[in-house]
Amino acid sequence: MMTASEFDRYAEVGTSAALAAGDLLKRRFRTDFDIRHKGVINLVTEVDVAAEELVVSILRREFPEHAGAPSLGIPCPAPPRD
Repeated sequence: MMTASEFDRYAEVGTSAALAAGDLLKRRFRTDFDIRHKGVINLVTEVDVAAEELVVSILRREFPEHAGAPSLGIPCPAPPRD
């Protein structure tokens, strides 16, 4: 079970990562960027990918034991077994 301080650390890092990605998205708003299709009607921009990569890099740096990012092709580690 997660302790309160572990939870606080996850929340702190997650918030920082989300804010950093938001800053990146705001800087690129209304600029030129590439758009790709993720599916038939799902679009993804290079800015979306950059924001996701930024969040993942922060999380991987702070929590290397949770280094997966399936949408970027990085598998999640298997959870520990008791």
